[in-house]
Amino acid sequence: MVHRAHHSADRKWVLLIEMDMGGWTPCRLIPFDGSTLGKQVGPSPAQCKNAAWSPDGKWMYFSADTGKGFHIWRQRFPDGVPEQVTSGATEEEGIAFAPDGRSFVTSVGTSQSTLWVHDARGERQITSQGFPALPSFSADGKKLYY
Repeated sequence: MVHRAHHSADRKWVLLIEMDMGGWTPCRLIPFDGSTLGKQVGPSPAQCKNAAWSPDGKWMYFSADTGKGFHIWRQRFPDGVPEQVTSGATEEEGIAFAPDGRSFVTSVGTSQSTLWVHDARGERQITSQGFPALPSFSADGKKLYY
């Protein structure tokens, strides 16, 4: 299912951001006239969450996760090689260009959540680092797995 679509400046091409039952899929480039299903663009394999065109239409930009978090990538239109633009411990999502094309803005941060237990003793925080998920207690209720 397409979640976002970004037209090229000449309105001849569209960058698609899609999801399937497994989550975000790689970005796809299609002709606006629908004459073909297009092709995958950006890094591969990757989950693509956002895309943008440079104002001059010469570059496609992506917020994509190749397994090390979401970072900004670019690829020369139409057949360039994907190049990683940002890296590090933070993740970057979203891309908006200045009208002159000389800079872009993105959201930078880290994903984090906390795990709490509420029982007869009250509420207490178990962890505040990382991204704990799918908590479950052992059968005897003495251990918490996440």
